[in-house]
Amino acid sequence: MRQEHVVGSLATGKDADFIVIDTDIIDQNNEDVIHKTRVLQTVLAGEEVYWAEDQNLVDDATCQILEDSYYYGSCSFVHYCNAYP
Repeated sequence: MRQEHVVGSLATGKDADFIVIDTDIIDQNNEDVIHKTRVLQTVLAGEEVYWAEDQNLVDDATCQILEDSYYYGSCSFVHYCNAYP
């Protein structure tokens, strides 16, 4: 493919395809647990294409820090908080 400069690892400036799930499936041997795992976020080529609206990935204390910070309006993580409209 010869695209090592844009793909192949998670690093600044590279495109990323990944999902965030609600269960640590690496250590799971139970098919039911794996089957019930929910996708919380999907990122393709570095762009978020899916977000499970009912999920909070950041605890309330961290959300408060983000809300009080100068960067709140420009932070890409603010929608992980309850405070996100």
